[in-house]
Amino acid sequence: MLARDLNEIDRRIADARAHIEHEREIARRLQEHGHTAEATKSQDLLKTFEDSLEALLELRRTILKGLRRTASSVSSLGAKPQRRKRDA
Repeated sequence: MLARDLNEIDRRIADARAHIEHEREIARRLQEHGHTAEATKSQDLLKTFEDSLEALLELRRTILKGLRRTASSVSSLGAKPQRRKRDA
């Protein structure tokens, strides 16, 4: 489940980064052409996208921690149990 979650969050992170780049370009063009009010709104939207990206990155870190814990648990389950010595 966590591996699937990681794939999904990676896709969402890529989408968020694309939205950020697109909105940066829009804000730059609006500013360049003197559309100050619209540029401000675009910069506000850009900030929202950046905040969303940070939340997604934090979620990704959480998922990775879960995967590491799961991997650690699985590897400890695979360890051979020690045999008890029989009384002679």
